[in-house]
Amino acid sequence: MDLSRGLQPYFQPIVLVILYTACLLVCTTARMYDDLMVYQYAPAVANVTGNGTDASIPSFYHTWTHFSIWRAILSILGLVYFIISNPPDLVYNNLNKLLQFKHSLQSIG
Repeated sequence: MDLSRGLQPYFQPIVLVILYTACLLVCTTARMYDDLMVYQYAPAVANVTGNGTDASIPSFYHTWTHFSIWRAILSILGLVYFIISNPPDLVYNNLNKLLQFKHSLQSIG
């Protein structure tokens, strides 16, 4: 492991971990509000007697909206950063190494 370049080789994975950790935290926090949204509208949906009660906007709706927007932004940013950073195709590299090993075994037998 070459430490002369510092954290430069690990910059891309560190940024991805930070983005997806932030996204996970926002999603976990927003989950509580998702549950509250379900419980808020459950009586209005279950009211099939025709009393005509309208569902009001809950007080936490704006907080839920902000969390929903931020979890979408953070997940898309992580995906875009992953695509733009062009990580090496490790599956392809490992398959090539495996095939080279297979060819060397065939020449023995």
